[in-house]
Amino acid sequence: MKINNYIVLLVIFVFSSVVKADDEEETTSLDITGDEEELELIPGPVTCEYKKKDLNESYDVDSDISINCNGDSSTCTSNHDGVTISEGVVEITTAGTYIVGGNLEGQLRIAATKDDFIHLVLNNANITSFDGPAIFGSKADKVTITLVGENLLNDPANYTIVDEDDEPDACLFIDSDLAINGSGNLTVIGNYKDAIRCKKDLRIVNGTINVQSAVDKGIKVKNSLCIKDGNIKVNSTDTGIKVTRDDDAEKGYIVIDGGNVVVSSGNDGIHAETHLTINDGFIDIQKSGEGLEGQMIDILGGEIHIISSDDGINASKVGSSNEDDMGPMGGPMGGPMDDMQGMNSMNRTESMRGPMGGSMGGSMGGPMRDMQGMNSMNRTESMGPGGMSPPNGMPGGMPGGKSSEVDSSVYINIVGGKLYITSKGNDVDGIDSNGVLYIGGDAEVYVSVEGGDIYGNMAALDAEGTNAIVPGSTVFATGGGKNNIGGRNNMGSNKNNGINGNDNFNNRPGFNETENNMNDFFDKNKNGKDFIDENTTDSIDNEDNKDNENKKDSSEEQNNIENKSENEMIISNAVNEENTKNTEKKIVKKPKKIIIKKCKPKNISKVKPQAPPQQQFEGMDDNKNMNFTMPDNMNGHNGNMNFTMHDNMNGGMGGGMGSESGVVLQPYIQTSIDTQEAGTEISIIDNENDNTIISYTPEISYASILVSTPKLVEGKEYTIIAGDFTQTITASSPSSSEEIEPPSVTSHSN
Repeated sequence: MKINNYIVLLVIFVFSSVVKADDEEETTSLDITGDEEELELIPGPVTCEYKKKDLNESYDVDSDISINCNGDSSTCTSNHDGVTISEGVVEITTAGTYIVGGNLEGQLRIAATKDDFIHLVLNNANITSFDGPAIFGSKADKVTITLVGENLLNDPANYTIVDEDDEPDACLFIDSDLAINGSGNLTVIGNYKDAIRCKKDLRIVNGTINVQSAVDKGIKVKNSLCIKDGNIKVNSTDTGIKVTRDDDAEKGYIVIDGGNVVVSSGNDGIHAETHLTINDGFIDIQKSGEGLEGQMIDILGGEIHIISSDDGINASKVGSSNEDDMGPMGGPMGGPMDDMQGMNSMNRTESMRGPMGGSMGGSMGGPMRDMQGMNSMNRTESMGPGGMSPPNGMPGGMPGGKSSEVDSSVYINIVGGKLYITSKGNDVDGIDSNGVLYIGGDAEVYVSVEGGDIYGNMAALDAEGTNAIVPGSTVFATGGGKNNIGGRNNMGSNKNNGINGNDNFNNRPGFNETENNMNDFFDKNKNGKDFIDENTTDSIDNEDNKDNENKKDSSEEQNNIENKSENEMIISNAVNEENTKNTEKKIVKKPKKIIIKKCKPKNISKVKPQAPPQQQFEGMDDNKNMNFTMPDNMNGHNGNMNFTMHDNMNGGMGGGMGSESGVVLQPYIQTSIDTQEAGTEISIIDNENDNTIISYTPEISYASILVSTPKLVEGKEYTIIAGDFTQTITASSPSSSEEIEPPSVTSHSN
């Protein structure tokens, strides 16, 4: 879950008292009745069927129809009257097998009938269109393209003839079912928009497909995509491979049964709307926003490498992005913080549960760059083992209650294969499920996140619901490298032979006594600026200038403030704006029907706000009220927000702010170490025989780790080696004995 989402959750409380200039009270009632929109998905991997026409590679050069070209269309010849040749266009009008070879400067068009099967054999064909797609399949029942030799398709940057839907819009555009097979190669260059587009079902059986470049998407399919084998390489400006159908539970899926798939994209790597099933194959997502995305993700085998600037793997509802998946507050409340007006105070005397999700808390050692408008916050009392931890020594934590409305029809189920995930960027997760995350079977998962922790926001492992590692699987997760988030701590017995001696959080004074502790913290961290993205420096300076001007204008007021700390935590006013998608509320289900109604807030009361307190920064008082004031640029209001922390907000296997936790049902090691640079191998050594139990080389820096493997023995001592750092630690017992219900199958054989 994103940090921005937690900010939206905070606003919910504030909007129970909306600012109104006059003293009068106004109540607004909004109709929450509405049409139900229901989309039923059945959990479990999808199985693809490859039909005879998909697999057919046969052709006869003597009896089948030939089309040979050596320049523009006037140079083309054919031995069949089902081929018409006009200026710039070679058109196929009847069913049959067509062998196309040579160089065509123009367009190959398929305009048969809706009942015709067209078998197109590209035999060393080079087609360059000067207007519209290189191959335009406007009408047929099904088209199968068999690849022989080297083939190239190229389209122009502008099309002069398109319909009201801006179609055709791809270099290879087929308005029917499409299959690609063969032993040859196909290179496609999409200069207008997409490289390959199929408006029904696409089956890639074998062959080599190279989307050399695409202005928009590399491979775009409407109904479904199945990859049986072959070599596929996609380089696109937008999403690499995408299926778009989001209104049919039996469509919108992607299945990868084998082959090699390499993607470099400016948006998602591989995106399905409903199911994403990976049974086998080698998948290398070298560059992406989100690497893999779907609503029900089943990974049963194969080897997957992902480098992402957003979530490595994300599960979210059909038709939504992870930013959209905010439940009933995902609409009008989903805007940036600068849309919030008149925030005066907020008291909370019980843990934040129910529809609001997990409790507030966790490590605040990371940048608050996504919380706009918060200038300063002093801390004068411990928030428990969670709370505001410095970069070198305090664990995250405070995993509060989960939302009671988590949708179990959204899941990531990893029960086989090997995954290597590297997520770089601000406010990203390695694996992020807006429902359930389940890692089991014989899966091996190696995941690293930049700047985050193991659990929570900006986390290696993040889930709204169950977040479980079950016996048999292997997980090696790292986080906390950027900005030193997480620090050095442990989850169990720890003998630290590294710098600073024994650094067990449980055995040392906490960062929890007075503001002097905070001052020491800032002295070591350049007044907190290490926690703020370099792009926000100007915003910080501007806020400092505003603060100085405010102090001059209100010097008389400020002289009345007693015992004010000289040091104040500066939290940046910079929000990383994200492009959000229009949320379409389509509900899916597990085996039983799940129905969630779209609704709007009802009975919102508008009242006159109370005046803000004189003292802008009061820290935390004896009643555990944490106070801070929004800056002047919050649309005309100084919004003082007061949080009352509940007594039970302490500890746990937590991570970053708004912490979410996980369960590990086999022995594990979770600890923080000295920050290691990218490319530093980390190994777990068995102290009895000096054997290496497991090792991993993250591609980004790290300072916190979680290791769980069947090779670890509960209560046994191991040594962590990372660069020059060594640490002896005892493997912890499983964090829970509860039985975890898998969201889908538990192995490939199921």
